[in-house]
Amino acid sequence: MYPIYKFELNRAGDAQAFPLYPASLALEFEKEPQQQFFRAKLNGKLTFCGADYDWIVSKAFDFKFEVTIYQSDDAGSTWAQIWKGKFYKTDCEFDGSAKTCKVTPSVIDQYTEILEGLEHEYNLIDLAPAITPVNAVKRPLIQIYSPGESVVACFLGGMWWEQECDVESDINVLTQRGNGNPNFTLCYAKTLLELSNAPSGCPTTWDAGTDIPLIIPHTYTKDGWRLRTGLVVSGAPGDPYIYLEEIATGKQWKSPIFFYPPSMPFPANLNPVPGTGSSGVIEFFARSVDFLSRVLCDVNEINGDNTYKIGSEDIVPDNRNYRRVVGFDASNLIFSSESLSDNPTKWGRSDDGKYYLPPYAPGYDDFFPIARRSWGDISFWFTYDYRWYQNFDLAARAPFTIKDCYPLASVISVLLGKVAPGITHAATADYSKFFYNGGNPLTGIPIHLAITPKTNVITSGYDQPAQTAPITLKTVFDMLRDCFRVYWFIDDSGRLRLEHTEYFRNGGDYYSTAEDGPDLTTMMNSRNGKPWAFGQDTFTYNKPETAGRYQFGWMDDVTEPFMGEAINVISGYVNKESVEEVTVMNFTSDIDYILLNPSEISEDGFVLLAHDENYTLPLRNYDLTTVLQNWIVAFKNLQSFYAYDMPATNCEYESGEPFEVEGTKRLKEQSVKFPLKTMPELMKLIKTNIGSGEIEKLSLNLSSRLATATLKFDL
Repeated sequence: MYPIYKFELNRAGDAQAFPLYPASLALEFEKEPQQQFFRAKLNGKLTFCGADYDWIVSKAFDFKFEVTIYQSDDAGSTWAQIWKGKFYKTDCEFDGSAKTCKVTPSVIDQYTEILEGLEHEYNLIDLAPAITPVNAVKRPLIQIYSPGESVVACFLGGMWWEQECDVESDINVLTQRGNGNPNFTLCYAKTLLELSNAPSGCPTTWDAGTDIPLIIPHTYTKDGWRLRTGLVVSGAPGDPYIYLEEIATGKQWKSPIFFYPPSMPFPANLNPVPGTGSSGVIEFFARSVDFLSRVLCDVNEINGDNTYKIGSEDIVPDNRNYRRVVGFDASNLIFSSESLSDNPTKWGRSDDGKYYLPPYAPGYDDFFPIARRSWGDISFWFTYDYRWYQNFDLAARAPFTIKDCYPLASVISVLLGKVAPGITHAATADYSKFFYNGGNPLTGIPIHLAITPKTNVITSGYDQPAQTAPITLKTVFDMLRDCFRVYWFIDDSGRLRLEHTEYFRNGGDYYSTAEDGPDLTTMMNSRNGKPWAFGQDTFTYNKPETAGRYQFGWMDDVTEPFMGEAINVISGYVNKESVEEVTVMNFTSDIDYILLNPSEISEDGFVLLAHDENYTLPLRNYDLTTVLQNWIVAFKNLQSFYAYDMPATNCEYESGEPFEVEGTKRLKEQSVKFPLKTMPELMKLIKTNIGSGEIEKLSLNLSSRLATATLKFDL
């Protein structure tokens, strides 16, 4: 028995209406853009006439008309609502002579209120969500500074960045001890000899190490060239002793007479030596490169060594979250490198067109640049000694509490209270198996999310928490999508649920593929006695969805592990020029960087926190030196949630390391037709001869009950 329908308008008394409609009238179910839920649109016009027309014409211009469609499968004994829509007079086509009103209403469903209020902004503080304190630690920061530089290099837990500072060139000032002083330790000094206008092939920078050039005679050999420096001093200045020689040809350049003692930098011109075949004047000078190091912290002592108060006139202008400092000898952790490459590297290009490479030192893996403005042919690098650093890091941590944090479930709940009061959300598995079901279904690691206004972290130990925190539901939903590949939908019980793309790919489950939707391989077509899947095996591929590169970022600057590496899709069929930019707006997560660079962080937006069951931000060792606090929401970790929905199986990080793919986008598309007397279960998979397909869109003709569906399959 085919179903029958009745229509109602929102008028008092007799609500039933009798619109005319074409045989092609259909409900079209299609996913909302960038979402996983479906909405039903009415495809076709309803024509109201007679009493229905008179009532519509009589209402005020801004009256909202609501039309409800009911379906009965038992010849009218019982009715079930299958669709509701709305329209205004401005949507209608009126014919006064025929007294008809034609209109295609727009849908009213459980998503209407949320979508209408998705970008409505509220002050989260005024909505009074639940408050929970979250515990964190301030970790010690190593700073390396070269006198005269405008930036200081910062190192924490295997991470590196440069921070602007006031320029100071006096080593004596920088190494002063005691409260209020810089408290650096001079840990590394090297002299560089540099040549300008040098012949082709001649090195332009020579490493003199700790020698005192121009005074103590010394010979340096590099790349087939020899440089001799030093004075022969015996009671009175002797002849200059600066020679440059090309060993293979014997060409020589020599400096003119000068007077002892020389000063740094020591400028001189090297003139061609007659009879050696040399030509051109070479400019020569020597300069010293010095490095000083210290530790910023918030503890009074580290392994028995007292720390000092940071002065208000420190070279780093904003140290509001770190109050103590102590000198630190990093002499065994600083290296120079003369390695250069013809191929581009991320470390930049030297004056001669080659690219910098870090040094090789047995026992050390990761090197980070320092004092890059002083680089010539020689570059300078810092590395971690993990055997020492882990104990040092533990000894210098200072615990503190971010007192005013708001759990994710409570944030969503109070926003729904303003936008869609009939929709609920709570921190139970009924609302999210991904977040609220103990261990995460994909990783086994629990994810407990909270947010706090950034000003509550920018100034740790604040007396007054943030009083304004503008937020929208869209801000929260976009963050969940971009960080975790988690999407929201509303179930039949009016619960707003949050699940990963894998849940939808499996037909509403994480652990198995739900194939209890229509099976077209067994449903028989009574007209020809064959399965409905017969003759419907054609398919195409949706190439526009295949981005060739993924790039990640946050609202503010973060360290490299929190930024994550770009991911390249290594496949010939993807759109190489298409880049998917994933930027988490209004949120940041690198709490250590915020604490140490408060003036570089926008005060707008929120910090995203992923705490453990004890409301503490966990720390994780990714390797021997990289230790991340709040690591669950670093893109170094979050990128794993993208692995279930990539354009191709072969992907790699920007560094060349493979990116492990768990599943690919369903780019194979098939269009099928089949009868459907009941309303479709849109999350269920439909089985055809090609496989189990995920519904992308479905049109259901209300007269014939013939469904036309676009299905998506694995490659």
